[in-house]
Amino acid sequence: MADLTASQARTISTTDQVIYNEIDTITRAILTASLAGNLTTTVDSGTTITDSVDYYNVWSNQADDRKKTYEYGQVIAHFQRLGYNIVAKKNTVTENTLKWELYW
Repeated sequence: MADLTASQARTISTTDQVIYNEIDTITRAILTASLAGNLTTTVDSGTTITDSVDYYNVWSNQADDRKKTYEYGQVIAHFQRLGYNIVAKKNTVTENTLKWELYW
């Protein structure tokens, strides 16, 4: 059996459609808002992270899940690298899920 480094194991366990799908949905919301002349957008549903109580519980420190923490952290880091301000907030409609707020 070949040795698997910690870095390789992390890559395997975190190469995830959740990150890509979340980024894609947020990017579409940015494009829609930009075309409408807006400088901000909110994504509060329709994604794995925004529709999940589990992600909210991890984000609000009610549960511990390194993979979920990594996934939403990667979404934030992606948009920050592109120059956006992005904040995960409590969705006050559901009270137990997240929403993304972005501005540029």
